[in-house]
Amino acid sequence: MKLPCALAGALLLLAGCSGDTASDKVAGGGFETSDLNAILVDSTGSPVVGARVWLLSGGTDSLSPSIAIDSATSDSMGAVSFTIGKTDKTRFGLEGWLGDTLSGIRSRIDLSTTPTVPLQLKRTKVFSLPCRETDSSVFILPESHFRQRPPANCQDSFRILVPHGEWNMYSVPTSGDHPPRMFHLDGDSLPPWQPPPDSGEPGWFGPWPPPPPPDSGTK
Repeated sequence: MKLPCALAGALLLLAGCSGDTASDKVAGGGFETSDLNAILVDSTGSPVVGARVWLLSGGTDSLSPSIAIDSATSDSMGAVSFTIGKTDKTRFGLEGWLGDTLSGIRSRIDLSTTPTVPLQLKRTKVFSLPCRETDSSVFILPESHFRQRPPANCQDSFRILVPHGEWNMYSVPTSGDHPPRMFHLDGDSLPPWQPPPDSGEPGWFGPWPPPPPPDSGTK
């Protein structure tokens, strides 16, 4: 199954992709196991066929992306199934993409109450960010296992792709002394860009000053 076009390009790094396979199952580690079944549907309730779905484990803190444990492709009924251990029934999530047009995420799935998980894929949000102000940052959505950053040859702007919904995205600098920053996404456009007040800091999306860095802690 081919990765979403924009996700497979230079501007996206797949976190933990070395463990990704096309298998429908992931080993239960010798423990008693239980299936996690998901049904993928679009906004009309129709099955989504041929979507790539990742089984996720939560990141270590708010600034870490989730970890992809395994992946599968939805069948003709929009269904996928993973086999996982029963030792922790609440730490798993699902992320699904159909190309780069439809996407969706379900976090903190409790298998003790939800053996079959509906996962709705909706139109992916596409945002444009300026290269000059963000060229040394990695953009993280903790519920996703993808990390996004500008391409090496970024000239003017670049795109980030975000599943439909309301999210907190984090901009994590890869150099310098600037702290991580969060911006809230709940619509089809980014908050207004605010230039810094002659402080040498990068600009920001939304009111100035930006919110403080998040505290570390389990998601």
